[in-house]
Amino acid sequence: MRCCKKNFQLHMPRAPLPIAQILRKFETEFSTAIASVDIAEKWDNVGFLLESPRAASYGKLRILTCIDLTAEVVTEATVKKCNMIVSYHPLMFRPIQSLSLSNQPILLRCADAGISIFSPHTALDNASKGMNDFMCDIFNASESVRTGVRTDPISGVQVGRISVLSSPMTLQAAIHTLKSSLGLRTIRYACPAGSTLTTVQIKSIAVCVGSGSSVLIGAPADLYLTGEMTHHDILACIASGKSVILLDHSSSERPFLPVLASRLRDLEDVDEVFVSEADCEPIRVA
Repeated sequence: MRCCKKNFQLHMPRAPLPIAQILRKFETEFSTAIASVDIAEKWDNVGFLLESPRAASYGKLRILTCIDLTAEVVTEATVKKCNMIVSYHPLMFRPIQSLSLSNQPILLRCADAGISIFSPHTALDNASKGMNDFMCDIFNASESVRTGVRTDPISGVQVGRISVLSSPMTLQAAIHTLKSSLGLRTIRYACPAGSTLTTVQIKSIAVCVGSGSSVLIGAPADLYLTGEMTHHDILACIASGKSVILLDHSSSERPFLPVLASRLRDLEDVDEVFVSEADCEPIRVA
């Protein structure tokens, strides 16, 4: 996910390691087995964003996973007696000057309920077998080569993905593949003027979940697959001969949660992991 990336170009200090040993161990195991927090984008805010004062008393971790940490998700976590929420999107980006139920109700509710909050965000995007690879894997049967859209000059991590197909597919076939794999009824798309779903030939797909313009624009691929783009970025893409598929921001990320939950269950101190049922795409269709 590239959430408001242009507003966060400065290096964001990493969240400190928690005091509670069980949470320290979790972060170490998560970074080793799933996605190192060190490969998150420099502007990102990842790691333990809230360590509950009760964390030292945790015997085992009961985890609820979500994309967006909303009030409804907190209620679900308390009902399921979870002591940790792994929220893909960070709840905090900007400095907090005060804590009250009027401006930070979710943080305070979690702290009061003994729930710690961990956010992996772009570390999970960039990781091998992370969110971007998951999206590319949908086309695995037709794929011949996979690379990063670009390589971070400092960490060496691959950002975004480009999937080169072994044989071309139409834009219609690509949309059908996504619909059947993700269980979607409709998908928004844009293609160059004069083209149609059946005439556009796709030989390569550039992927960046979330809001991917800052990563995808200029990438050498026929199709850009992301959650959302601005109107003018879409116009620029189709003017340059690219097609665009938009899955909606969090809907491009949420299908990965069952995979994440399965991997979290393999960590040593984890008792149970739930995929949130209250977490959902906020945009509705009337």
